[in-house]
Amino acid sequence: MIRLGDTKAGASLDPTSSLDLGELREAYEEALAGFGALRHALERSYITLDDS
Repeated sequence: MIRLGDTKAGASLDPTSSLDLGELREAYEEALAGFGALRHALERSYITLDDS
């Protein structure tokens, strides 16, 4: 967990928190790209979903 509000005004993140934040951002961007690809495939009817 990254606790940004626990630092004093003007203080920077410690290196571990910065690395954690970078990993979380990268995971978010990968998930966003994956969902975009899935949405594109559904819109183009490359795949279909079963209604049952």
